Amino acid sequence: MELPKLMTAQAAAKKLGIGPKLFKKEVLARRIRFISIGRRRKFIDEDIILYLNDQRERSKCRYTSGKTVHISHTTSVSKVKGISEVHL
Repeated sequence: MELPKLMTAQAAAKKLGIGPKLFKKEVLARRIRFISIGRRRKFIDEDIILYLNDQRERSKCRYTSGKTVHISHTTSVSKVKGISEVHL
């Protein structure tokens, strides 16, 4: 059995094409999985790919994905008056 190659946070962020601050934010939010080795966090390709797939699912446009039911109710009744009908 071959072990997966472990990456540092810096290498994983570079692979994703994002900065270290955003990468750390995603890790702390538990959106990017990691492996703890002592006090260090390491990352593997499989978890980076899972993160990308999750992002793809989340970023679907809400206007074009799936059916949406629009419901509107009009509760007011108004009548259009001509300018000659208005008393000032």
